[in-house]
Amino acid sequence: MASIVSVEQIKGLASGSTPNTITIPSGQKLVAANAQAIIAPGMLINQQQFQTTQDIDTSSSTFNTLWTFNYTPVSTNSKIYFTHCLNLRGFNNSSNDGRFEYQVLLAGSVYFKVRDAGSYDYGGSGVWMRTTYSETTVYTNTASSAIEWRLQASAQTNQGVRFNEASGGSPISTCLVQEIAQ
Repeated sequence: MASIVSVEQIKGLASGSTPNTITIPSGQKLVAANAQAIIAPGMLINQQQFQTTQDIDTSSSTFNTLWTFNYTPVSTNSKIYFTHCLNLRGFNNSSNDGRFEYQVLLAGSVYFKVRDAGSYDYGGSGVWMRTTYSETTVYTNTASSAIEWRLQASAQTNQGVRFNEASGGSPISTCLVQEIAQ
């Protein structure tokens, strides 16, 4: 006959052959009906991927938002890794400078910023460069409210930035979010 033991805390003995340890014998297993019931520090507790194919151009010299999404943590004490892979192209049809800046904001604060992305053509006849930018930002979470992730880009005078350019293929930008228990 099975029985149920209800306790607030399980603790190993302070002394003995394996002090402060609770051992599950070989052939036995601990099963939780809820995947979040057994959490160890450093363990992946949630993972979600966001993606977009939206094609956006900006020629503003101030930062414009290109992509935004919200991630809601499953824990109130975790580290959250945002790994993005972005399809960006800087261009200038009349000059040699196709550089631009982009930044990632988490919960309203700049967490990652790249200056002078793109390319510079010393020949002066016009330039463009499309590439994929991949980086990871880490956010220390202490609440269970949604965290806004925001990508912004800024072009210089007479330049532009294109996000997910659709010509010549079907580009996609992604962000993998991994939440790790602390």
